[in-house]
Amino acid sequence: CDEFAIRLPNVNRTLCEFAQLRPSGVKSVRGRPLLVRDVKPDDARLRVLVVGGIHGDELSSASMAFHWIKLATVPPSDTPNPVHWRFIPALNPDGLMASPPQRVNANGVDLNRNFPTPNWLRDANVYWEKRTRKDPRRWPGRTPLSEPEARYLHEQMDSFKPNLIAVSYTHLRAHETVLDLVCRLLLEKKKHHHTITRLPHQQETQT
Repeated sequence: CDEFAIRLPNVNRTLCEFAQLRPSGVKSVRGRPLLVRDVKPDDARLRVLVVGGIHGDELSSASMAFHWIKLATVPPSDTPNPVHWRFIPALNPDGLMASPPQRVNANGVDLNRNFPTPNWLRDANVYWEKRTRKDPRRWPGRTPLSEPEARYLHEQMDSFKPNLIAVSYTHLRAHETVLDLVCRLLLEKKKHHHTITRLPHQQETQT
């Protein structure tokens, strides 16, 4: 818990220890264990898989998962459908613990784009080259599920069979305050609006 408490905003050692994370048996590229926690009432009717930290530089994403675990252990008394929660708070621990934290995993793969979507082999690399202009933060990898972290999540989807999957993302970058985030998004919105205003015929390709 020391690493999480130091790295993650609004996560202290007490909250981390309360989460009672356990090794899943699967490790990241650099050998860090992928941690998991189940919160399961005896009368659970639904299964929900919660994933945080798929992008290592989105620290608040992992933080939210820790706080969610705490809330899940004390569900409201009037919950209509008790839930079996499964939490994976930091799917990309190598990216999370890098200095500085990075979106991709230790192999430089964007885990978000490493899943076997329809026509992955045909489209994934083309999209990376043409739409992202080979942005290294968005490289999908050489093959779908090439990364141990992506394979683990895919296996959990098959074995746990969740009724719902909640993947936590955040626009808050590493070392960025909430005020920094607001200012950045406003500037991006202004720039985007200016581009569309001047080039309305390119609106579809700009978005």
